[in-house]
Amino acid sequence: MINNSSRILRLFAGAPWKKFTFKEIKRLSKSRSESYVYGVIKNFAKDGVLQQEKVGNVIQYSASESQNAIFCLSTASEQHALQEKHLPHAEIEGLQKIIPAKLYTLMVTGSYANKKQTPKSDLDMVLICDINAKKLYSELKHFCEMSIPKIHLYVFSPVEFEDMLLDKEANYGKEIAKNNLVIAGAEAYFRIVMEAVKNGFIG
Repeated sequence: MINNSSRILRLFAGAPWKKFTFKEIKRLSKSRSESYVYGVIKNFAKDGVLQQEKVGNVIQYSASESQNAIFCLSTASEQHALQEKHLPHAEIEGLQKIIPAKLYTLMVTGSYANKKQTPKSDLDMVLICDINAKKLYSELKHFCEMSIPKIHLYVFSPVEFEDMLLDKEANYGKEIAKNNLVIAGAEAYFRIVMEAVKNGFIG
């Protein structure tokens, strides 16, 4: 069920490095009731999901680094991706079944992540896993090429992905962070991002 509470969580999940004012949260979450939004934000702050900082006369809210925050953002992200009917869920599930790892993060990015896909679009997917990237890609390559739509798979280790976020230059890792739907392993993804934020990543 999509409600204002989950919409607010998705704002912070989509940009864990970003700070939002109350007005921005209300507008971006498309909420009509100021009192409801205030109540949701207050409860999230009380539970350690959000942290607040006063800048001048304005209070800014951002995702905290707490375990509860990571859990809530992860749950909201994966539920959102599951509800996106435009995604080819059968092909995505097929890929998941043959990934030779128990712990991994799998995300959709590119045109399918922002609903700008066309009938000719490939499905861009990102796999973050500790298994050797070249070996892992070679095992999944045949399935990806035979899938309809064709899956364009990118494989990174957690260290490689975090290094891209911390690189001063523009790169694909930063693009992924700004445009993704997390299919599985959201907690691991948010831990990487939060660690990068602690070390200077600002989107």
